[in-house]
Amino acid sequence: MKKTGRLCMAAACLLLLLCTGAGSVPAGEAEEAAAPAEGGVLTICCMDGTFRELMRLYRPDYEEDEEGNAFIGETAVRWVILSPEEGRYQDWLDAQLPVNGLQTADDRIDLFLLGAADVGKYAASACTLDLTEDLGIEAAAFADQFPFAAALGTDGSGRRKASAVWFEPGLLCYRREAAEELLGSGEPEAAAAAVRDIAALKDTAVLAEEKHMALFPSAGVLFPYYTAVSGTGTSGPENTLSGNHIPDSMKEWTDLLADFEKKGLFGEDAVFDAVPEESPAFDEEDGESGTLGMCRGPALCVTDAAWIACAGGTDNPALAADIIRGMTCDGEMLRAIAGGSGYFTNTVSGMEETAAGFSSTVYGGQNTRALMLETAVELAESPEDRVPCDRILTERFRDSMQDYIEGKISFEEAERRFYGSEDRF
Repeated sequence: MKKTGRLCMAAACLLLLLCTGAGSVPAGEAEEAAAPAEGGVLTICCMDGTFRELMRLYRPDYEEDEEGNAFIGETAVRWVILSPEEGRYQDWLDAQLPVNGLQTADDRIDLFLLGAADVGKYAASACTLDLTEDLGIEAAAFADQFPFAAALGTDGSGRRKASAVWFEPGLLCYRREAAEELLGSGEPEAAAAAVRDIAALKDTAVLAEEKHMALFPSAGVLFPYYTAVSGTGTSGPENTLSGNHIPDSMKEWTDLLADFEKKGLFGEDAVFDAVPEESPAFDEEDGESGTLGMCRGPALCVTDAAWIACAGGTDNPALAADIIRGMTCDGEMLRAIAGGSGYFTNTVSGMEETAAGFSSTVYGGQNTRALMLETAVELAESPEDRVPCDRILTERFRDSMQDYIEGKISFEEAERRFYGSEDRF
């Protein structure tokens, strides 16, 4: 490691001073010398390599050598990347975080990334540090962030425990020509009205069945909206998915998708689809000009996201704070990420600047960035109305219900499968 030589030299000098009885150090300097040093290894845990790539592209002092060894200055950066499938990443964090401070310094978790569904759980955990009180990031640094993102990363006592790098407001894309055939108009307003809520979806499904058209390529496209429908408009226990309770709103969604499947409304050449991962809203080279449109989905939700938190027991608090400040609060850096990588980053002014005057060629001149911004602002208006959820639990629900949606088993059997799914995952 790069620090080894310097540490050995410092130890030798200290020994020499002790043995020779060198002169005393002034009190002020002694206090400074006693301050804990930053660790030699910074460990960052992620579900994929996205954050590592953003660090490589946008943080000037982050470097990787030809062997893939990473450094920030003289601090080695260790990446731990585990798949979120079947709860592997979350289960690993849950095992490691409570004992993090007991590990050797180089083995401790310093920073870890989270998806939107996981943020609330870890914000409420005693295993994560307060970004202001513990790390010293000024509250003013977060002032330009979207209120929704801030609320999701804040615990019940008002302590900010996680900060968003980026998040994707839940939107759908659609084929303008197909929408014209189905709805009589290919304009975004007509498409949005057709899928604005469950009642509208049911009405649109009648039209699609009459014209023998597929509405969506699969039930999975609509899955993110399951956990975004609050049912009664509150986030109380009756709307919270648990190991022994399925909210009525989620049952309604499941029945709707089973009905769509029965009527043949899932298939190729569908009218609506999820926004492509490569995001033509930003990449104008991707897709045929004017063929697509973009609109709101049937509920306000986030389809993808990256929040970052700092683990209790970190031995790199100053560097961890600097990374969080730079990658989630620095307006210039986040504008660069939004413009260069297409992510919807977490500063209001930055996304306003990115959206100003934008016109997407692929989306027929539509200002898709302005639509994302408008949706993100509305998410911020009522974060308390969103159903609290656990990603692993909702994925268990989805997987348990799939055979019911496809007409292979009854809802009661699928329900029993969900309630008894613990061993399956």
